[in-house]
Amino acid sequence: MNVGENKTDVLEMMAGNEEEIHQLYKIYSEKFPQYTDFWWVLAVEETQHAVWIRELNQRVNEGWHIYLSEDRFDIDAIKRFHDYVKSIIDVAKKREISLEEALSNSLSIEYNLIENKFFEVFEADSDVLKFVLKILYASTNEHKNRVQEALDKIRGY
Repeated sequence: MNVGENKTDVLEMMAGNEEEIHQLYKIYSEKFPQYTDFWWVLAVEETQHAVWIRELNQRVNEGWHIYLSEDRFDIDAIKRFHDYVKSIIDVAKKREISLEEALSNSLSIEYNLIENKFFEVFEADSDVLKFVLKILYASTNEHKNRVQEALDKIRGY
């Protein structure tokens, strides 16, 4: 399904979600000084994800073709995810949380991105676009693995 003008809106929403995740990880880096480097690296990488998505958007605006997969696209899921991340940010700003809760929240976010296959909603006819989408997925999966490892470590697994 060629979404025309809507695909740039979807890409911008996805970039915005990555920036929200960056904001959350930045808050966590401040709340957990002993894990500042861990959270800061994740935050910086989330910013990079937003940059990559916006670069995709720029290419689409220049006439490159990208399609939304009819069987994968759900704008409401993207909006719900955004609201979910915002709610976690609000909690992180308003009250003290444990490191375990922060890691659990992060694991849920990264897992949600993978399970909902947000980076698979697009189909591209360009090898460059396909590569960027593949890198976004791989990087998100790596985040999930790093967060899971940190969570396991503090739980004593």
